Amino acid sequence: MRQDLHVEHDADRRRFVARLPEGEAFVVYRADGNGTLDLQHTEVPAAVEGKGVATALVHGVVAHARAEGLRLRAICPYVKAWAHRHPAEGDVFVG
Repeated sequence: MRQDLHVEHDADRRRFVARLPEGEAFVVYRADGNGTLDLQHTEVPAAVEGKGVATALVHGVVAHARAEGLRLRAICPYVKAWAHRHPAEGDVFVG
C-alpha cells in the first residue's frame, strides 16, 4: 500500500480523491441520509494501476468513515473485494 497518498473528502462532488501526478484517483459515493455511504465506483489512472493506489484510497475512506461515525456499503466490485480481503475493517461495512 502507498503510505504517501493523501485522500481528501470532496463532499460537493460526493467522492474521495487522491491527486497524483498521473491524474486523480477517486471513489464515488452516494449518501443514503442515514449515515451510510454507498461506495459506487473506484477509478485509478491507468499509469498507476496495480501500485497500491486503490488500496490506499479505500483505507482513506475507511479512516474517514470511522472518524465521522459513518457506515459504508460496498457496491463497487473493487471495494467489495477489498472488504472481503480485509475482514478487520468490517466494523464500518454494512450489507
